[in-house]
Amino acid sequence: MSASPAAWASMSARPSGTGWERSSPMIKRLSISRLSFRTKALFVSFALQCLFVAVFASAVLYIIADRGATVLKENLAAATAGYARNAAFVFIGSLESNRRDFLEAARGSPSIETAFLATTDFEILAISTEDWRERIEEIPRSPQSSAAPFVEEYADYWIFFEPVFAVDDSACGVLGDGIDECAAPRELLGYLGVVGSKDLISSLFRQTALIVVVAAIVLLAHIYWATNWLSDRLYGPMLQLADRTRQTADRGYREKLEFSGPPEVENIAEAINHLIGRAAQTADQLQQMVADKTREEREAREEAEAARAFAERVKEWRTDLMAVNTHELLTPLRILIGELDRALAELRFLEPGRTRETLSKRLQQMRAPIRRIEEIVEQVNIAMRIEEGRIDVRPSEGKIEDVMERLQSLYSEEASRRGNKFNVRCEVEESIVTDFRMLETILSNLVSNACKFTSNGAIKLSAHSDGDMLDIICADTGIGIPEDKKALIFEPLYQADMSSRRVSDGLGLGLSIVKGYVDKLSGKIDVESRSGAGSKISIRLPIEFASVEEASESASGIDDIDRDAR
Repeated sequence: MSASPAAWASMSARPSGTGWERSSPMIKRLSISRLSFRTKALFVSFALQCLFVAVFASAVLYIIADRGATVLKENLAAATAGYARNAAFVFIGSLESNRRDFLEAARGSPSIETAFLATTDFEILAISTEDWRERIEEIPRSPQSSAAPFVEEYADYWIFFEPVFAVDDSACGVLGDGIDECAAPRELLGYLGVVGSKDLISSLFRQTALIVVVAAIVLLAHIYWATNWLSDRLYGPMLQLADRTRQTADRGYREKLEFSGPPEVENIAEAINHLIGRAAQTADQLQQMVADKTREEREAREEAEAARAFAERVKEWRTDLMAVNTHELLTPLRILIGELDRALAELRFLEPGRTRETLSKRLQQMRAPIRRIEEIVEQVNIAMRIEEGRIDVRPSEGKIEDVMERLQSLYSEEASRRGNKFNVRCEVEESIVTDFRMLETILSNLVSNACKFTSNGAIKLSAHSDGDMLDIICADTGIGIPEDKKALIFEPLYQADMSSRRVSDGLGLGLSIVKGYVDKLSGKIDVESRSGAGSKISIRLPIEFASVEEASESASGIDDIDRDAR
């Protein structure tokens, strides 16, 4: 079954699938649209130059060929006319051999193929080359109405016809070059015909074409070299600029483009430098925006974490306070209630004279648990204010020696009651500027804590100056702190031995208050301790927290800490 004409047309129009698909990538690679601008410019420039050279060479060849043909035709016509002047004698009574000799003489030029004598009816009387007789006789001609020379032109040759006249010798004298000057009437005897070849023109055209082609090749080579040189001069700086731009891009646009060259390219380099500056500025702005956004997110995250930690800490405090209340608050309250009950019971049976004395004694016994409850509430209040950052420092000028002496008199009895030796040593004689109420609370909590957890041992409180810093050390030989618990002892409501709440008084807020006050006084605190080997707490504070003028301005409000705690 034969295919339809449409099917054959579509099959013949479709290229070979495999071959076309395989060659298409190469065609794409060779596509002029993928070439660089420099290559395109070279290609277009060279193509236009080739076109110009081709047109110029064609014009030169045409002019040379046309001019050569004209000159050759004129020369052949002049030669034919010259031979025709002397041809009259061979028409009248001449032998065939004379005619042939005359025609051979007329054929002396290399461009003349043959010469012949013809009658007025164009019948050939004699011809120098018989090969041309048939070709000339086959050409139909009509008799000429006038005795004038004429030319027949063909593809490869011309045929020149020059009339031959008979002239009276008496009128002209002799036959010669002056025949045209004869005044006697002339009789047309026939025609001298000359066949002129165009081979000389073809040879001249070939030689000229060869010369023109060689000259064109040389010219194109020079043009290509000049174009390439000019392209390098024009586009070389552009390529160097592109390389420098890529190097600058690899370095992150942090350096300006250093380039010297033609003014036009330098203008481009300046524009690129301006663009680089704007890009670097934009990049810096973006980096700053990212850094600010990252910092804001980090701060927000830290604030959220701090708020969450604070909420968890408050929750833990509530739980711990509920547990502590059963021991730290309920115990003094129960003592107070018991004392009141005993006082009321005794009042029923006491004699009237002893009522005042007994009541005074019972009230004195009630003072201790009431004071204990006040201390617990005060510590909780201070710890909460420290946690919320609502504690202000009120510095004043004074001596730490006075503070340490008060602590020695306050805690000596308690230390002795637990079998401890309490030693105080102060090597600081000069005055210091600090918040003395905070400082006294710090040292009191340290000594109180040492007394609680030390039995039959030693407690030492010392102070000395180191330049513009004050070093305070509280050391004991008590139960010590496990290594994994040292980082937690400054947390509120925490004790290294949680079960110690059952054997010692305290909420676990003392060291957290110490840490908060030390931070407020721009100091540092360090703990050295091992379980069962005692503890050593070192505090380093500035000797002058603030100027004396600032201390005197705030001295009037030093007692406000007590009111804040309450």
